[in-house]
Amino acid sequence: MRYERRAPKQIEQPAEVGEIMTVGMLADYLRCHPSTIYRLLRQKRLPGFKIGSDWRFKKSVIDQWLKEVTISSIGL
Repeated sequence: MRYERRAPKQIEQPAEVGEIMTVGMLADYLRCHPSTIYRLLRQKRLPGFKIGSDWRFKKSVIDQWLKEVTISSIGL
């Protein structure tokens, strides 16, 4: 019997893959240290969700949070 090699299957990724960030990615995005992210999470001041023991962040939610934080910090 002869076997043919197949090309590896392409894994389809959801459209919003770039939308979900890890702690490290969020720290880069916000230009801060990852420990700052964990501190804000402990204080319940940063929107995020856990997958197992790892935190994840949705970019659109973070962008909205940034707008709210900026507006409240300048008093508009």
